[in-house]
This record gives sequence, C-alpha cells and structure tokens, in this order.
Amino acid sequence: MADDAVSSTLNSLPDLYVDLLWNLETSGRIMLIEFPRLASAAADPELATALRDCLGMASHHTDALATLLSHFSQPARAHPADLEALLGSAARRFEDLPAGNVRDLALCVVARTAVHLAIPASDLAMSLAVTVGYEEHIDRLRRLRHDIAASDARLELIARTRVAAHLPIGMPALESTAADSTHSAERV
Repeated sequence: MADDAVSSTLNSLPDLYVDLLWNLETSGRIMLIEFPRLASAAADPELATALRDCLGMASHHTDALATLLSHFSQPARAHPADLEALLGSAARRFEDLPAGNVRDLALCVVARTAVHLAIPASDLAMSLAVTVGYEEHIDRLRRLRHDIAASDARLELIARTRVAAHLPIGMPALESTAADSTHSAERV
C-alpha cells in the first residue's frame, strides 16, 4: 500500500479538506487493525487497557469520519502509509522482545507516535472546515482532537510511571508534557 501513498495532486482547499478527512479515517482503520496486536503484547494491564481504549476511540471516530465522508463523492487520493509501516513493523518486532518493562515502554512510544500522526491532520481539518464552509463538522473534529490529546496524555503517564519506578532514590522524574498537548488542542 505504501506505493499508493499519493496518487494525484490537490487543486483546492476543499480537496485538501476532504483528503484530510480520508487520511484521519484511514488512520483510524489502520489503528483498528494494528492496536489489538499492541494491546496483546503489553505485559502491564494498565497499558493493555489504555491501548484497548485507544482502539475504542479509533472505532468511534472512524465511524464518525465515515459519516462525514459519505457526503463527498471523491474517493481518497492518499492514505497514511507511514502509520501503516510504523504499526506493522513495530508489531512484528515486539514479538522478539521479552514481555516486561522494555517492551511496554516501546509499545507506549509506538502508540504515542501513531496517535501523534493524527494531530497535524486534525488541526488543519478543523481550520479548513470553517474556511471551506463545513462548520457543522467542527464539533466532531474537536472531539477527535480532544480524544487524541487525552489518549496521548494517558499513554505518557503510563510510560513516565514505569520509568519513575526505576529511578534512583531521590532523583526527580521529568515533568510531563501532556498538559502542553492538551492546552494546544484547546486553543484551536
């Protein structure tokens, strides 16, 4: 599929908007395929639950985006090949890592990266929705962006907690950046 990442050029802001919606919807479908493998590879029950919750969020938002896309006649011209490659290759590599802290931290990084790939598309889609006359899509896109930030914050907290458990006594943990992510989503 990676060879089909871009098959035509964009000619207008409405074209770009629809392509962003397709990108977000396809990202969700890819997560629906790959996140169950990540969740089953997690040794930490909290991480496995968080990954399954991401799966539920992806399912909900993918359905909502499909509804938005049902009003447009043009098919997707692009899809997120990078996300597909990231999750597919990570899932294969996790099979070689022993269950435990290292694999769980790697799972957190991969999951957070997958979630982060949707941030620029959702931010631009919100801006373009107003610009090209789809104000009725804003609430749906805001909920998507909010859930992306919340999922990221939860995964970050899980990773930080796992790392902090191994810090030498008296060494402070690094401050979280999740609050910055959440606030930037609220500003849009």
